[in-house]
Amino acid sequence: MVRINQFYFQGWTALLDNRPVPLAPDPNTGLITVTVPAGTHALQVTYSNLPIARRLARAGIIVIIILIGSLSVREFRRKIS
Repeated sequence: MVRINQFYFQGWTALLDNRPVPLAPDPNTGLITVTVPAGTHALQVTYSNLPIARRLARAGIIVIIILIGSLSVREFRRKIS
């Protein structure tokens, strides 16, 4: 059993010798665990954002741009008046 110092949540994938293997959270710590048989192996664990996370990140950036723009317009109008 290999325990990786990263909390498990949806979006993590693992490849063992270029083949997908299941990940699971350690019941005591919540860290990612992978069962690896004895011997020499190559284990690759990667995270890819879920589609909803990407959409929320874009929405957050758009909101920040809108806020900065509206505050700038408000300040500009205040200086003109």
